[in-house]
Amino acid sequence: MEKFLNLNFQKIKPRRKVEGISLIEVLVSIVISGIVFSAVMVSYFSLIQTQKKADLMRQLQKEVHFAIIRIADKIRANSIDYSAYSEGSCSAVDLRSSLKLCIGDGNVFELNGDRLLMNEAPLISQKFSINKLFFYSSPTSNPAENKGDPSIQFQPKVTIYLEVESQLDPSIKMEVQTTISSRNYK
Repeated sequence: MEKFLNLNFQKIKPRRKVEGISLIEVLVSIVISGIVFSAVMVSYFSLIQTQKKADLMRQLQKEVHFAIIRIADKIRANSIDYSAYSEGSCSAVDLRSSLKLCIGDGNVFELNGDRLLMNEAPLISQKFSINKLFFYSSPTSNPAENKGDPSIQFQPKVTIYLEVESQLDPSIKMEVQTTISSRNYK
């Protein structure tokens, strides 16, 4: 019996207390993740805004390029209609700085309000407004009619100065100046 009574009782060790995450730890992790998330969102929205501006600038460049190419093609393929200025059908202050350019085939480029028009059709969309437009034609008289004077015998040319701004974002602007020679005399 002694055998049965002699039980070797080992000391039972108390279990460790299992601890969970405290409320303060949860709050700190939420605050830190909120700060990181807000920094990421600010960067994301800044990237989106920059992309929109870049897209608007690309569209502005594309439309201005189209308008300049269209005008240049008409000037190169035709001639400056000097008779339209002298007859008054292409009313302009003078040929040196006008808001209207008359080309020999009847095409007229002009500024109407803030729109660039070719024969009353807009060349640039309404997203953009034209602040300045100047056509500088030289010489001021038809060089084909002045065959005796060598100082006037040179290729007619038109210098175009164009300043365009976005109506959606006024910080997006573009200035263009180019000179185009006419290849035909009239």
